[in-house]
Amino acid sequence: MNKKTVLIIEDEPALVEMYQKKFKDAKYTVYTAGDGITAEKLALEKKPSAILIDLFIPQKDGIALLESLRPNYRIQSLLSPPILTSQAKKPKPAQKAPTASY
Repeated sequence: MNKKTVLIIEDEPALVEMYQKKFKDAKYTVYTAGDGITAEKLALEKKPSAILIDLFIPQKDGIALLESLRPNYRIQSLLSPPILTSQAKKPKPAQKAPTASY
């Protein structure tokens, strides 16, 4: 695992570009995914030191993605807790993120 890698999981191109610039300026290697299925594959393959997850992404939302990645945190193939983001324009009913075991 490279200590300076981040996986940005976001489907809004302007936000991806903004996050990418900030992390690259901080000397991170940046991986991006615009949907949950691609994100899961990249997370398991690249094992980034940080993961930034938009809760409302296509194909597999952020909550479902966290649920599927959770066993990998338990066996420590992924070491950093994920950072959750949401750029929702309208508030949605609260969802409980499965963060207790991270």
